[in-house]
Amino acid sequence: LQLLWDGVVELGLIAWPCHGTSARELSVLATFSEPVVLVVAPTHALAKKRGVTTSDLVRLGRPLLKLRWWQAHEPALLRLAEKTGVSLEVPMEAARYLVRDSTAVGFFPRTYVAEDLERGPLVEVRIRDLKPFERGSALVRRTSESPLSPAAAALTHAIEVQAKRIGLRDTARRSRANVASRS
Repeated sequence: LQLLWDGVVELGLIAWPCHGTSARELSVLATFSEPVVLVVAPTHALAKKRGVTTSDLVRLGRPLLKLRWWQAHEPALLRLAEKTGVSLEVPMEAARYLVRDSTAVGFFPRTYVAEDLERGPLVEVRIRDLKPFERGSALVRRTSESPLSPAAAALTHAIEVQAKRIGLRDTARRSRANVASRS
């Protein structure tokens, strides 16, 4: 966000919703929602179990990695982490390595682990009695009457096309000014 305020960049892709006074000075060009999924190594006990419940996760999901995909941790995930008695907060790439190594389990945005899910080093585990999580993000700019530069307009379009291709739900309600600025 600081790069936006300083005028260094014209666009930002940020976790959404963004709270605070800085959010009031942003124009949202598009918002996206993506599933956050529990992933484990194929050799992990949770991967071999049918019909996994939160009780199974608490018992077998140790350590449960606390990953910061939101501005603050998701409260339900914090409660689960506390119930396991063993949780860690580590950087995303280190977390992915720990999960692939069957050393830990974690909830990741699907796009972050999509390749690992396709190739097989990770598997998704659905929790029967846990409401699915989603992560919101938004493509934003500083509020302005001026249209986007041609490069920013092209990038905005490319991001929207790619998001649609990979199945991210676009939840934006664009203003006429924002739509017009992309023409």
